[in-house]
Amino acid sequence: MRITLWGTRGAITTPGPSKLEHGANTACVTITDGDRMLILDAGIGIIPLSERLMATKRPKDHLHLYLLLSHLHWDHVIGLPFFIPVFLPSTTLEIYGRSTQEVEAATERLFTSTYSPIKGTENLGATLIYRAVEPNTNDIGGFRVTHSTLRHPADSLAYRIESGDQAVVYATDHEAGDAASDNALIDLARGADILIHDAQWTVSEQGQYEGFGHSSWKQAVDNGLAAGVKTLVLFHHHPHHDDQLLNDIASQATAHAGDALEVLVARDNMVLEP
Repeated sequence: MRITLWGTRGAITTPGPSKLEHGANTACVTITDGDRMLILDAGIGIIPLSERLMATKRPKDHLHLYLLLSHLHWDHVIGLPFFIPVFLPSTTLEIYGRSTQEVEAATERLFTSTYSPIKGTENLGATLIYRAVEPNTNDIGGFRVTHSTLRHPADSLAYRIESGDQAVVYATDHEAGDAASDNALIDLARGADILIHDAQWTVSEQGQYEGFGHSSWKQAVDNGLAAGVKTLVLFHHHPHHDDQLLNDIASQATAHAGDALEVLVARDNMVLEP
């Protein structure tokens, strides 16, 4: 499998010279294996993904794409109206979430005349299919997908994606500290090759923002250690955390993990291969 991080920030994009190393796009990740691909979330990071897809495909080439949404907060869906494949009749896009009704209603709102000149999804070229993630193992785009619910306002879904003997877990927008939700995530991530985990706060910030639905880097490391994963990727960076602070977090998190766990700080365009 090949994991590409197209957007790694939370809340809003805040580009600038102090964020050139880690980037400023909001959440979007792809997981590929051969010619199979899953897209995780549709923040601003889906726009450079769109450009990459269009650079390698002709407009008439059929694209069958699979988008898994963790939840429907703006920073995880705001890039979808700018995703070029949805305007092409040659595209089929399956969008997964907690329920078909919720995903369909949210997507329609993104393309209504209030928010968009498109005036509704019926005016898009692509065929959109809305699906709920089933409770047990799902076969989505040739990958085995299971999920659990994270601790976040209005909830968020964590996904475990498996292909062959490799496993990647995507767990953005999670507030660690509740035993039941942490244990559910730890069980989902058990033995995974890569765990991409929310780490929006420093340790001192985490105490100030209880209830906001996010974890500190230390809580992410602790969950990664408990799950016995090989590599932890700290993700969903605070929009005001610059490169220097994120590099400091990398040093602290690596020291906290010791030899038991590889810790990486996510950056836009990072590519990982378990």
